[in-house]
Amino acid sequence: MEHDDFVEKLAQESGVDLDEDDLIPVENIITVVELKRQLEEKDKALEEKDKIIKEQEKEIKRLKQS
Repeated sequence: MEHDDFVEKLAQESGVDLDEDDLIPVENIITVVELKRQLEEKDKALEEKDKIIKEQEKEIKRLKQS
């Protein structure tokens, strides 16, 4: 569920007016969680790329020594 949908559903169920500032902390928490998840995914991708680069560097060293 996207965070906007979640916030809207939360507002409807709790009877909070979406125009009020009451839900700003909830939106901020959800945004932080989404950004953290995105950062973790990018971190994993970078780690994989680092592994590939290290393997390529080892191969280049090996070929230079031959």
